[in-house]
Amino acid sequence: MGKRVFMFPGQGSQYIGMGKEFYDTMPNAKAVIDLASEQTGLDIPALCFEENDKLNITEYTQICMLAVEAAIYQAIIDKGITPDVTAGLSLGEYGALIASGAMTMADAFAVVRKRGIYMQEAVPTGGAMTAVLGLDPQVIEDICKKTADETNSVVSVANYNCPGQIVITGEKAAVDAAAAACSEAGAKRCVPLKVSGPFHSAMLKGAGEKLSDALESVEIHDIKVPYITHIFLNCSVRCELAAACSIEHCRTCPALSVSILRLNLLLGICV
Repeated sequence: MGKRVFMFPGQGSQYIGMGKEFYDTMPNAKAVIDLASEQTGLDIPALCFEENDKLNITEYTQICMLAVEAAIYQAIIDKGITPDVTAGLSLGEYGALIASGAMTMADAFAVVRKRGIYMQEAVPTGGAMTAVLGLDPQVIEDICKKTADETNSVVSVANYNCPGQIVITGEKAAVDAAAAACSEAGAKRCVPLKVSGPFHSAMLKGAGEKLSDALESVEIHDIKVPYITHIFLNCSVRCELAAACSIEHCRTCPALSVSILRLNLLLGICV
């Protein structure tokens, strides 16, 4: 039998109605989403299932996404399907930490609620992220550096998602200028992301520091299922590394493509 990987997505993949079928038809999945409501004081079902303007605002997006991811995870393991390795991109690392046994669901919900607030507060005027498709990574990095220097603004690479897809982040005007330069340099497409902040940029340093303080009161458990980190780029089986990753991916760039290569090497699989 082949190895099984549970992968959890990051912010930007949210949509109204996500998780509703699980909530309506699977009692344990419903209990997970209700637990997220209890831990945060928010009406998670209303935020996820009803039309509203909050779901794309960071302080609500993050906890809603994690609640749904955890609910789906619960539904899957209730079927007797368990992971050999876990991984997640950015916010999705909290889903991976739950699945690895490093954090309880209750603690993860409480931490991610704070994470979303801290990240929103760090950039109250917002920011932007744009996916650049079909352009060499070094060219993108050079364009970001040149744009940042010329405009005295923040713009940098956020995520190395996969070969041919890199996300840039920073102040909106600078990101727009860098995206335009990338298009002129031959990028196939530049796609703005559905996020309300410049995640994985230097602008989030303060959020990372606040999150570090918040994690001091959270018990990080020994990891039962290995998970692939996107910051230190290895297979983590140590609880100390799990906590460090939780802090670092606020402000540094995850390399999803490298993590997938490590999954291939570790398990001999294609993801």
